[in-house]
Amino acid sequence: MGKNFRMIGERKEVGLKAILNKKGTIIAKFGQAEVEISVAGQPVKRYSSSRNFTENPDGAMVIPYFYKDGQWMVVIVRQFRIALADGKEDDYETLEAVAGEAYGDDKKVCMAAELKEEAGILVDPSKIKMVACEFHVPSSFSDDLYSGIVEIEESQIPKEILAGEWFDGEYTIVEIHPLVELLRARNQGGIKLDVWTARVLDEVAKQVGLLVKNY
Repeated sequence: MGKNFRMIGERKEVGLKAILNKKGTIIAKFGQAEVEISVAGQPVKRYSSSRNFTENPDGAMVIPYFYKDGQWMVVIVRQFRIALADGKEDDYETLEAVAGEAYGDDKKVCMAAELKEEAGILVDPSKIKMVACEFHVPSSFSDDLYSGIVEIEESQIPKEILAGEWFDGEYTIVEIHPLVELLRARNQGGIKLDVWTARVLDEVAKQVGLLVKNY
C-alpha cells in the first residue's frame, strides 16, 4: 500500500530557542511544519505538526571486546549523568559504551578517536565493524546514532585499566566486564543500561556466537 508523509515548505522555528553548550551544537527549539499524509485510495490530508525538540549532532558509539581465560570481555565506561541525579541513590551512574560526536563521512574514524580519547585504546578504524545506524529518539532529538564493535587484543588496553585504576582521559571510569555477566544482569534487572549500549552489547554477543537470532 502506498503511503507517505510530505513536508510542505520549510520547517519553522517559533518561540524560544536556547543554545545549551559552548560549541553551540546542541540547541533546544520549538518547531512547526505543515505536513501532508497520503494513503493509496484515500483523500490526501494536511495537518500542522508542532513539537519542542533538541537539535543534536550525530553520535558514534563503539564497544571493544576481547577473549581472556575462556570468556569474552568488553570495555565500557562508568559515567555520571546529571539528568538522572534526582536524589535517588546511585541512579545517577550509568554503564555505557564509549561514544561521542560523529563528524565527517567516515564514522569509524570518529569511533577510533573516541576510543583513544576515553579509554586510551588505539585501533585501526578499518577493523571496526559498523553494526547499525539508527535514530535516537526521533520524537524529541534530531540525531542519527552510528554503532560499531571491534575485536582487540588485551595488550591494546592500557595497564592502568587492566589494574582496575581510573584512566583519566576524561571524567569517566573505564571498566572491563565479562560479556555474559553484563547480559545476565541486564536481563535479570540487576543493572539498567541505556538502550543504545544494550543494543550494541547484543551485537557483540551475536558476533562471538553467544546470541543467535533467526529472521
